[in-house]
Amino acid sequence: MADSSAALQAVIDSVSAQAASASAGDLAYLAKALEAIGPASQTAFIAQLGGTQVNLINSASNSAQTAISSAEQAATQAISSAEQAATQAISSDQTVAVGAVTTAGANAIQAISTAQTTATTAVNTAGASQIAQIGSLGKFSVGIEPASGGTALVIPTIYTENDRNGFGWPFGAQWSSTGPWTTLFGYGTNGAPDAVQWMNIALGTGYANYSVPSHGASAFNRYTTGARREIEYAYGDEVCATREIIQFSGGNYAPAGIRLLPIRNTANTSKTITIGVHYSTMWSSGYEGAGLYLLSPPANTTYGNVTSVSVSVPWSITSNAAQSYTTVSATLPANATSILMLVTSAYTTSNVAWSANGQSAYVAKQCNGFYNLNNVFSDTALQPDMRMASVLAADRGHASMAYNSNTLHLIWQRTATLEGDR
Repeated sequence: MADSSAALQAVIDSVSAQAASASAGDLAYLAKALEAIGPASQTAFIAQLGGTQVNLINSASNSAQTAISSAEQAATQAISSAEQAATQAISSDQTVAVGAVTTAGANAIQAISTAQTTATTAVNTAGASQIAQIGSLGKFSVGIEPASGGTALVIPTIYTENDRNGFGWPFGAQWSSTGPWTTLFGYGTNGAPDAVQWMNIALGTGYANYSVPSHGASAFNRYTTGARREIEYAYGDEVCATREIIQFSGGNYAPAGIRLLPIRNTANTSKTITIGVHYSTMWSSGYEGAGLYLLSPPANTTYGNVTSVSVSVPWSITSNAAQSYTTVSATLPANATSILMLVTSAYTTSNVAWSANGQSAYVAKQCNGFYNLNNVFSDTALQPDMRMASVLAADRGHASMAYNSNTLHLIWQRTATLEGDR
């Protein structure tokens, strides 16, 4: 106990000497010393302490608590500030990210919408002319023209054969030395009257004059192997019919082949073409031969406003040939449709196929066609006229073309009525 008292007295002396200048470390040391001395000595020590020391201890305790509290508050504030900063940063990043995603999404949606609109517009634009053509077509169509500036891929021609001297055909109205037959020449020496009569024959009745009853339309070449009016499309750069026909006249008034090709010049200037011609020709009675007719309306004239048609024959021949070919130049007026009409006569051989009722049947060779079409239509301003070809292939409503006058303009006006004017 004496040792404890001595230790206690040493602590008291130390505290008294330091008085109010004791630091927190001194107090901590004091506390450790008191713990070593024991509870009794602590009590005695406290009893002997003066007011100043007690106040010092209290003040030190309060200062320590304040320091601790301040440190805690500072730490809490720092943590709170860090949390807020982190939260703000996360929120800001989220906002930026969301904004970026939103912007990217909006741009993507806009791009898709724009692409859809562009694609739709492209489809509508590309199809508009075709749709317009389909809408304007009549009940029958030989094909659809390419869009403006496009290359012609489908080239229709209308082909007909006429026997001229059929065996009792058609119903006693075969070729004779009277009426329109005496003014009809294959090589086109009469110009417009020849063209009108060949056109009448080509369009289905089998007669040169429109006024004759049309019962020949369904009995065309009834007793021969000739062809009715039919559509023949070009294959590659050519279209041609080469046939053998049974013929009864032995060469006089040889069977005729007629091919029609309507070409539309969409340019503002005339166009000169060079077209190839496949042909056969017979020259016997002076009415045969072969010729290429060009039927042209005035330039810059719509179908419905055509009231006259110019007829020229840029090529003709009066000789005998079973099969031959040549090239012909023709000029087509601007912004108008012209018709190329190729008339050929079958070359009749001396071969007798058979005899009946006192008449002999001979083999005749017919060749009628065009070639070099790829070069003709390489100029995209030139197009096969599908509207007029449709009318030439199927219609007979314009059958009022008298053989002794130029009434070919009725074909153009009929095209306007059935297929739409342009």
